Amino acid sequence: MEELKQPYERWPARIVKIEDINSGSYVKVKEEFSPDYVLVGEKKVSRVNIIAIVIDLQIDERFNNLTIDDGTGSIQIRDFGNKYNFARFNIGESIRIIGKPREFNSQIYLVPEIIKPLKDRKWIELRKAELKKSNPAPVEPVKEKEGKESIEKKKISETKQYSEEEIVEDVIENKTENKIEKVLNVIKELDTGNGADIEEIIMKSNVSDCEKIIINLIKEGEVFEIKAGKIKVL
Repeated sequence: MEELKQPYERWPARIVKIEDINSGSYVKVKEEFSPDYVLVGEKKVSRVNIIAIVIDLQIDERFNNLTIDDGTGSIQIRDFGNKYNFARFNIGESIRIIGKPREFNSQIYLVPEIIKPLKDRKWIELRKAELKKSNPAPVEPVKEKEGKESIEKKKISETKQYSEEEIVEDVIENKTENKIEKVLNVIKELDTGNGADIEEIIMKSNVSDCEKIIINLIKEGEVFEIKAGKIKVL
């Protein structure tokens, strides 16, 4: 009797950033019971677990598109046959998706397995912390060749430098943090659900370099632009 082939074991849904999926290499697997995957570093990602914000929705006869953004990048979720009823989601809403990456015309998109709204926006902050923990900043290696005398001189030099400049740096840093916090509070105050108008933010915050702060916040993923001139805090 011919032995029946068993389907492949379901791979875990990995917690990843959207930018990692978009910049990864899509690998098509020819083996019958092995899934395609995205190569992210050394990880083979065939299923993802992502928390993000809905930034666009398109309803079509063939399939529906939901575009999401997690602060690192955006990606489309495609629903063939309207199985998941994307019309129930709103722009600016937080969602969790577990799905499979697929590729068409060199563009990676997601096919959902589970997709649901998240009422509490604290889930986004929790996910940021999870991603930061799983991808810590690289630590610079200690140079073993430095002798004891050289290290002591370096410490003295650094201590002197800090003693002369640390007060000024602390004042500048605190002022910058206060400005950023003020801009973020104004964005939250003006956002009634569809994002806050950038011009209104600049006028109300009364921060001299408000526009520059907003640009940096967008780059760092703290806020995202729903549409031209409208931003929302992640």
